[in-house]
Amino acid sequence: MQELHLTDSGRTETAVADRIMAHLDDHLRRSLGDDEYRHLADLLGRVIEHLPGWTPPDND
Repeated sequence: MQELHLTDSGRTETAVADRIMAHLDDHLRRSLGDDEYRHLADLLGRVIEHLPGWTPPDND
């Protein structure tokens, strides 16, 4: 087992990223409305489910 710990700078950056994502999420929810926001979340969830089955093409 290996433990990882954020530095003070890492904690600060994580907090900034959390605030930005919360602001973006709120903006999208207000812009799209509840139904479209829920639809977007469902579609993104499906994308995440299907990503492990994808393999990039060879560079040949």
